[in-house]
Amino acid sequence: MSIYLDYNATTPVDSRVLDTMIDVYRNNPGNADSRTHDFGEDARKIVENARKQVADLLNINVSEVFLLAVQPKAIILQFWGCVNMQKLRGRSI
Repeated sequence: MSIYLDYNATTPVDSRVLDTMIDVYRNNPGNADSRTHDFGEDARKIVENARKQVADLLNINVSEVFLLAVQPKAIILQFWGCVNMQKLRGRSI
């Protein structure tokens, strides 16, 4: 299995994932962070289900799964993860 980590490019997507994404884009518009209407609630349920599926696949707790739609947030989260790991090891960056 190959892992491609260039966040500035398109990446190969499993056809099952793409089919699900297309279905969501076509039939479930909404922002999962906007919970004052049904569109947002439906989107939140879809995201939570995806998090659970990823957690089950990786055999981890769902609270350990972060799905980020914006690259800068992903980079910042990775950076702080590295910082915290170094602190645990008694090192500094």
